[in-house]
Amino acid sequence: CPVCLPKKKSPFNPDFVGQFSRAQNHSEYNQPGPVVIKGNTATSLFELQFNWTLWDRTQDHQNKAVAAQKAVAKAQLANVRYQRQAEAVRITSFIQDAIKSIGIAQEAYEAASQLYDAQRKLYETGVIGIQALIDSEQEKRNALSAWQQNVYDLQLNLLQWQSLQRGYLQRAI
Repeated sequence: CPVCLPKKKSPFNPDFVGQFSRAQNHSEYNQPGPVVIKGNTATSLFELQFNWTLWDRTQDHQNKAVAAQKAVAKAQLANVRYQRQAEAVRITSFIQDAIKSIGIAQEAYEAASQLYDAQRKLYETGVIGIQALIDSEQEKRNALSAWQQNVYDLQLNLLQWQSLQRGYLQRAI
């Protein structure tokens, strides 16, 4: 889980307070004159108090903090998904470009090889000098190097694609 939440307390935490008392009073009332009033009174009192917290401020802050953590986690997850999708699009375009470049580099190498073979034959017959042969050999090497670089780039991008699909690659270099 991206955010481990503490166990919530139940919002229903009743607090019952009960009190029962019984008293019996005996009293005499003397009034001026010959009349005396005597009385017995019995009183009973039953009291029940029910407390229930309707709004717990500390729990409110905890709930807001948890909600904020959830929102941050959702935003981070959405950001990671977007980055992964963008990275997949980037690597896919690199793979397509590398495939096109390999074809172009292979054609350039074949053309440079044909040019070198033709220049070598002309040099052997004495029609051209050594510099033209050296230049055509250098072009052949450059074409071969470009083709090898394109193959390397394709292999690297395929490896990054595979790593991204398996979840190993968070951000390709």
